Amino acid sequence: MMTHIILTKIGPIEGDYTVNKLGGEILRLCVGNKLRKLNGRVTGDLDSKLTSYQYNGGSTVDYGIVSEDLQNTVLGFQVQALTPYSDHCPITLKLAASRNRDIINNNASKKSSKKGSASSK
Repeated sequence: MMTHIILTKIGPIEGDYTVNKLGGEILRLCVGNKLRKLNGRVTGDLDSKLTSYQYNGGSTVDYGIVSEDLQNTVLGFQVQALTPYSDHCPITLKLAASRNRDIINNNASKKSSKKGSASSK
């Protein structure tokens, strides 16, 4: 099965829209493993900022990637300003965190059922 990846953008063009071989591999990895690239798609980076600045130009080589399961917990992704310490911009990812009581309760009930089955032998 052939997968076609089409990158589209609405609004001012500021980001990197050329996909080289390694970029294509990252996109295929995401598609094949149900991962989602956040750059240019979520609050904080809707304009898809460049993440790397070299002598011959800028590009996006640093990515925020999450699983489909975490996609709805993303509160924001941001490419920070370039610093004097690197030719790559720092990136930040904010996720909503919650304690999943169902998992905790499920683990507790498994432990208690193991104890009950051990004592009935």
